Amino acid sequence: MQLQSGRYSALLEQVMDINEQKKETLFRKLWAHFAGELAGKTVAIWGAAFKPGTARIDHAPVLTLLEALWAQGIKVQLHDPAAVPALHALVGERDDLRTYTHDPYQACEGADVLMLVTEWKTYWNPDWHRLGSLLNAKLVLDGRNIYDPEFVASCGLMYRGIGRRADPKTL
Repeated sequence: MQLQSGRYSALLEQVMDINEQKKETLFRKLWAHFAGELAGKTVAIWGAAFKPGTARIDHAPVLTLLEALWAQGIKVQLHDPAAVPALHALVGERDDLRTYTHDPYQACEGADVLMLVTEWKTYWNPDWHRLGSLLNAKLVLDGRNIYDPEFVASCGLMYRGIGRRADPKTL
């Protein structure tokens, strides 16, 4: 609306820039963890919708994330209870994308890492020991900061959040 009215807002521009940068944060954390050696990895993603409770993916952070992952040769296994049809409508069927709508743990089977992108309630209290047995690299990248880093680490997983320090314990 600001642009349509012909007005310019430096504050709004800064907010928009920060939002775009945050979309890249999870990818940068993944890159740093594996020292750029990402080809052949499999990433599980929980949540594609722009926000929980909707099926909308327009401007969703997952879109930027998916492009970055695919550009590095990463396979994605994504779970979202509502947004999978919208995602397929936008990106089509791909060999490097598997999607799930029922059991979020299916997306983690054989994956190296779990990235939480949308904080659906179904993801709030996962079975951490089950996740530890499913994730090869035992890494959780929490894009919404809904998990307790110390608890996740106590379950044998490495945790990285947004704007938080690394694991409270070194594994």
